[in-house]
Amino acid sequence: MAASLAWAYVRRKDRVGLIAYGGAFRWLKPGVGRAHFQTLLDQLLEANVVFSYVTRDLALVPRRVLPPQALVIAISPLVDERFVYAVQDLRARAFTVLLRTVSPAVVTRAVVRSSAATDLACRLWALERAAQLETLRQQGFAVLEWHPEMPLELVFAALTQRRHVRRVTR
Repeated sequence: MAASLAWAYVRRKDRVGLIAYGGAFRWLKPGVGRAHFQTLLDQLLEANVVFSYVTRDLALVPRRVLPPQALVIAISPLVDERFVYAVQDLRARAFTVLLRTVSPAVVTRAVVRSSAATDLACRLWALERAAQLETLRQQGFAVLEWHPEMPLELVFAALTQRRHVRRVTR
């Protein structure tokens, strides 16, 4: 999802950067062009999730990597509350934050054998997640949930048609 989105913006000659938040806290400052996109892909291939009790503070990201009024597109299943707090902090600091998320319940249901307990757990997880997403929407976030059967082109069509996204007012 991140690679497809980055390519859509690079093709429009927009600057694209990357902050890898789950695992080793790394970033790539915004840039343009195919060579920068290849570097971004290399960074994405190295990105992984590593459990840690350490919470990373996005305030530590240099200003040249996350300039004021930057559009931040956060891609996450939103299962770690620390990530949710991090994007809420970005929003509080006047960044425009778009959340793109895939439901972990949908993915789990696809890979785990169906049983009454699994189905019930996934239904409860989906309800909790719906409440979480509604709360984020009420806080002013643009939230779009991606389902694996949905082509990514549909998810990103609205984003790539416009160069700038209007800031959501409180």
